Amino acid sequence: MEQTVSLWRADNELWVPHLLHLEVQPGGACFTLAPEVVRQQEWPPALLETWTLFFTEAHRAGGWLPLHAAVISHEGRAVAVSGVSGAGKSTATLRLSADYAVLAEDRAFWQASSGQVAGLDRCLRLFPESVERFAPHLQAQAERAPRDAKGKHMLPLAAPTAPSQLLALLCFAPLGSTASVLSASERVRTVWEMTGFPLTALAREEVQRGIVRLLPLLAQEPVTRETAIERVKALLDS
Repeated sequence: MEQTVSLWRADNELWVPHLLHLEVQPGGACFTLAPEVVRQQEWPPALLETWTLFFTEAHRAGGWLPLHAAVISHEGRAVAVSGVSGAGKSTATLRLSADYAVLAEDRAFWQASSGQVAGLDRCLRLFPESVERFAPHLQAQAERAPRDAKGKHMLPLAAPTAPSQLLALLCFAPLGSTASVLSASERVRTVWEMTGFPLTALAREEVQRGIVRLLPLLAQEPVTRETAIERVKALLDS
């Protein structure tokens, strides 16, 4: 069910009236749930989306940049792969899961100060035909896994045993693009689209500093369905 809410912001505060308030500051963040929400037996549908937005903003303000990307890890080293829907990111992730750990299917956070990357996803969501075609090694596990509303298997991701450092950021070429190298402006746009737009003053400062450190990790050559897997393997196995 769709619901429209009014989002307000001022300096380092965000709030949706009668729902949720966030204030960020150096060293921490404060979330305040509206009293009328606390008294309700069921939380309103808009709360989850609002919480997700505010949760992401609090991380931005704390120096953790959100990445709309899959993250593949091996022995404490990680590669992030981003791309628009349909580009091939999910297929590449499935195939790579046979030999490497998947930290994130679609959502991750990267800390600019340390270079560490952490996944936010807790499971891989896979259509049965995708498992059969691209990840037969997951077939037995998929048959035991629960399914979501779309019929996708929900395979839990293993919790990482140690932090992972982000080595590189790969981006799928836009659909229909024939460019072999991303221009300077395309690189900047790609990173900003991946991290999203910060809403508070503190988050803007942290993200701008983080973007400067993240840009050098973005490969100049975009990947394709044919090259993505070998590019990731070459980075993780080097």
